[in-house]
Amino acid sequence: MPLMLDASVSQYLQRRWMHRRELWAACFRDNVLTFGNDTNNRVESSHKQMKRYLQRSDSLHKSMLKVYKWYQQSFSRILQEAIIAQSRCFTYPCSQRLIPIIRLLTPYAARKVIREYERRRWAVVEVESFDYVFFQDNGNRVEVDLSACTCTCVTFQTCWYPCRHLLLVHFRKPHFI
Repeated sequence: MPLMLDASVSQYLQRRWMHRRELWAACFRDNVLTFGNDTNNRVESSHKQMKRYLQRSDSLHKSMLKVYKWYQQSFSRILQEAIIAQSRCFTYPCSQRLIPIIRLLTPYAARKVIREYERRRWAVVEVESFDYVFFQDNGNRVEVDLSACTCTCVTFQTCWYPCRHLLLVHFRKPHFI
């Protein structure tokens, strides 16, 4: 007896998957040039690592237990690598007030924030209210929203690291950021 699909499932398959069936069904790959690579490299890498631990003669229970142990070891290794990476120290020639913020950033972003901090003298507070601080910066009017911790300057809008305006507000109001 042939397998009967619900009409909505059949429509979904037709609409979303059948026009690119050579990507997911090996039986349709006869006319596709793959150079012998039928899976992506991420899958192959995981399979290669798991094959070291699994044997053809292993029972399903034993295989699942081995995969679970392999996963635990991999996760522990990744966690240790993250701890080591986080503990690496970089030294930057900057104000001590910046150090707590700099430690939260990548080295690239840290250098950018230090550069922004050095350019802070060009920003002058124009108006300060409970929710907003307005700056005059090289002829541009910039607005810092204290509740959303956002700034309308180009640096913050394009890069999303702390700009000089956010840093100035942070140093005026330490609870900010």
